[in-house]
Amino acid sequence: MTREQAESRTANYMTKLTLIQNGANLGFAAGNNVGLRYALGDEACQFCWLLNNDTVVEPDALSAMVRLMRQKPEIGLCGSLNLSYLNPNQVQAQGGKMYTRWTGRVRTPRTLLAQDVDSHPASMSYVNGASMLVSRGFLESVGLMEESYFLYFEELDWAMRAKGRFRLDYARDSLIYHKEGAAIGSSPDRMKRSLASDKYLTRSRVLFTKRFFPLALPSVLVSVILAAVYRLCRGDLERAKVMISSMFSGLLDRKMPTATP
Repeated sequence: MTREQAESRTANYMTKLTLIQNGANLGFAAGNNVGLRYALGDEACQFCWLLNNDTVVEPDALSAMVRLMRQKPEIGLCGSLNLSYLNPNQVQAQGGKMYTRWTGRVRTPRTLLAQDVDSHPASMSYVNGASMLVSRGFLESVGLMEESYFLYFEELDWAMRAKGRFRLDYARDSLIYHKEGAAIGSSPDRMKRSLASDKYLTRSRVLFTKRFFPLALPSVLVSVILAAVYRLCRGDLERAKVMISSMFSGLLDRKMPTATP
């Protein structure tokens, strides 16, 4: 069906599989929001699973998250144990990661193996969007994902808006294998990221900081400038220019509205 048909909420929800043609690349948040609006039209729908297309999942990955959220209804967003597709014993994220406001960066945890996870309790600022189960109550209370980022930081925005209303958690038995960066060329190694990844990451980093942590904006801008200078010193003029222009794009962006279901 078309995007317009999906969002009209007059669809037949008895079908087992529905494919929605958005007609354009709307970005991570807006693209997912189309599906979320469609799902919310079905009164029987109590949970929505946002799952990246560069993942492979265990058969019980979804049921493990649903089980946990039914046991603890205060959880609004639930993640999975994210494992590397190329190295299945290596943990990419225990549901989510921690964010450092003064640099605007995600804190990369030390390398953790899957068999050691039980002895390392999860602590997260947000749930990783590679696999994220969201409750209907969360969507109706907090709203949909913020669409103005286009890419990156949507999960952090969601978590910040839900603060004090819903808990974040992850289901240890929900296993997914993530081909991290397959869609946009993002990578934990900053020097291996695509230009598109650096562009949207820098812009969203500044947008998010301006909205939620304005006092940290000067230090985040300094961090971006230093990173651009480092690229320049390595002879990567194009990447340095992309980062600086994206920084100004984030600074000059108008106030971001909250998407509603």
